[in-house]
Amino acid sequence: MADLILFSDFNELAKVKKEKGKVTAYGKGKILQGKEILSVDADVLITAAVPDLIKKEDVGKVKAKIIVEGSNIPTIHEIEEELIKKGKFIIPDFVANAGGVISSYCEYKGFNKDKMFKMVEEKIVKNTQLAIDNMGKHKDCVRCAAMEIAMERVKNARR
Repeated sequence: MADLILFSDFNELAKVKKEKGKVTAYGKGKILQGKEILSVDADVLITAAVPDLIKKEDVGKVKAKIIVEGSNIPTIHEIEEELIKKGKFIIPDFVANAGGVISSYCEYKGFNKDKMFKMVEEKIVKNTQLAIDNMGKHKDCVRCAAMEIAMERVKNARR
């Protein structure tokens, strides 16, 4: 598993990345080994590029209140449910990654950058709000609400 780095100044980190080609050249952060990121005292945990990161034994280690599943399948649904019971708000992978899918479609259709960003914003804002609005009847599970919406859309499309 890749090393992870904690940093305090994003603009400086971005500059170092651009100039030196890697964030580990930042020099002011702390490099963590893989799963150590789960126990970092932070508001938001982003599981970018690390699939199957959160296991059953890790549930009690996660300190972040919000988990953005930037990686594909960072955990299984049962573990998401355990995290939700512990008060974590989870933005599931297929919601967090939807912008990339939409922008790929726009590229395929030959849309310019402005039209692509407009479409991503419209679809992400609308559909994320819809999922959040429907969360309550799903024990605060965004994935469950979004899946119900998706299944209903597929049923309607088949009709």
